[in-house]
Amino acid sequence: GKFYNFNPENNKAEGAGTDFCAEGYTAVYDAEGYWEVVEAVAKIGDVNYTSLVDAINAAQDGDEIKVLRNSAGAGAMIKYSITIDFGGYTYTFNKAYNTNSPYGFYLINMSSSKNVILKNGTLTSTETLEDTQVEILVMNYVNLTFENMNIVDATDHIKYALSLNSGEINIIGNTSITSDAIAFDAYDYSKYFELPVVNVNTTGTIDGGIEVSATLNITAAN
Repeated sequence: GKFYNFNPENNKAEGAGTDFCAEGYTAVYDAEGYWEVVEAVAKIGDVNYTSLVDAINAAQDGDEIKVLRNSAGAGAMIKYSITIDFGGYTYTFNKAYNTNSPYGFYLINMSSSKNVILKNGTLTSTETLEDTQVEILVMNYVNLTFENMNIVDATDHIKYALSLNSGEINIIGNTSITSDAIAFDAYDYSKYFELPVVNVNTTGTIDGGIEVSATLNITAAN
């Protein structure tokens, strides 16, 4: 429902912070002075967000984002050490991070080395996009772990499911990568970044091509 000049998620009349929204819901404000109760897509601690991108943009080092339901949305830059627990849900990219960066998730070190964990869910993209095409589902330059993830390239516009260009990357648990093009690449950009090291130890499957610079280390568990 909608409430005029009354935020049911922070009812000051009952004490600041009193939340009348049901679990998994949040209140958003519009320009006409109404608060509308809508489904939350993700949360950090007790704070709910209406999109995964909003949660990622709000996250700081050490935060864990918990995904609350399936959703579709834009790509996002991840620049802090965070964990995203998808909780079995799927996030579908319907447009890239931006026109110059045609990626879903763009993971980059802004200063010190960063550590990111993506676990327990699915990343994919729609065939028809609202804006810039997603050419790479995850573009990575940090220490990154995929744990029990499904990375699914089911569209013609995806060139690489993953591009792993720096950091230590662990593909573990029951993670699977499915692509009709390149499942992942790892290249030597040591002129600009530390070399990537890719460790594959998954009970899942990797279906698609793999491109690797001859100078890199890739290990796979038996």
